[in-house]
Amino acid sequence: MLDHSHGTRRRDPHRIQQPYWLLSKGNGTFSSSAELSVPGAATVLVGDFNRDGHLDLAVGTSSQVFLFFGAGNGTFTSGPVYDLSTVCTIYDISPGPMPCFVAAGFNGDGILDLAGANGPAGTVSVLLGNGDGTFSPGTTFSSGPNPLRLVAANFGGVGGRDLAVVNYIAGVSIFLNQGGGTFGSPINISVGTNPVSLGAADLNGDGITDLVVGDCTSPVVWILLGSGGGAFGAPTPVSVDACPISLAVADFNLDGIPDIATANIMANSSSVLQGIGGGAFSAEILYDVAAQPAAIVAARVLSAKQKDLVVVGEDGRVSILINATR
Repeated sequence: MLDHSHGTRRRDPHRIQQPYWLLSKGNGTFSSSAELSVPGAATVLVGDFNRDGHLDLAVGTSSQVFLFFGAGNGTFTSGPVYDLSTVCTIYDISPGPMPCFVAAGFNGDGILDLAGANGPAGTVSVLLGNGDGTFSPGTTFSSGPNPLRLVAANFGGVGGRDLAVVNYIAGVSIFLNQGGGTFGSPINISVGTNPVSLGAADLNGDGITDLVVGDCTSPVVWILLGSGGGAFGAPTPVSVDACPISLAVADFNLDGIPDIATANIMANSSSVLQGIGGGAFSAEILYDVAAQPAAIVAARVLSAKQKDLVVVGEDGRVSILINATR
């Protein structure tokens, strides 16, 4: 289903990290990279934060988020900077940072907001978008110990998007939106031994959002089928390669059923699980990728029809898996 190729650019470990972007040529290749100056940059979100029709960037560090406004031609201008933790790290798994950062509409006004987790403090903070690329302080609430990933989805709240947070060792916490960008007390779900990654989608076609949780110890991904109101059934394991530290959910084979792809940091591989309906999945298909793959994203790199996979390794290389579905 997927072909793979590797980028060859290596990251200098002594160099301050900066965000790069590559402009697609539409044929699976990219132009030379450009660079923005953000010392300690570790996470990036893309969205139209000032509602001008052009995609912008929110670049996160361990304590701040920097806004850059797109001009629609691949160039960006600097915007405001806000205090917001967007990075989490579990040193016994990954020497580098993991993104704890998400953009979604939390207060129902149709404007993108931001949420970031503070791993050491065990909190999540929300910044509410004003629609012009600026943000106002929202709420900060306890997420449980060692939050690693955030997912915004509709789990049954009454306002905008709800939040799910995977907590290393402590499972998953669901926070239902109460309106106005505020959230209720956590619904805590025990799943796995060392959950490290998280995804949300309607896996069984019943119109209710389900969860996928990657476990670094087993190693498996756990499937939790939603029953509404932030409740979920018992987790079902599906085997993958060692330590699925990041995952993506998308319909890769265009059969109308969500599939799952993982970046397996301890196996230097990516696993693809094809959905077969009812929330069940076929056995994994393995692909070799860059060393210590720490992040995976599903995106249309070559085709406007099906999604490909982009995998980033701790060694600074990028692997692009081109979808062979036709």
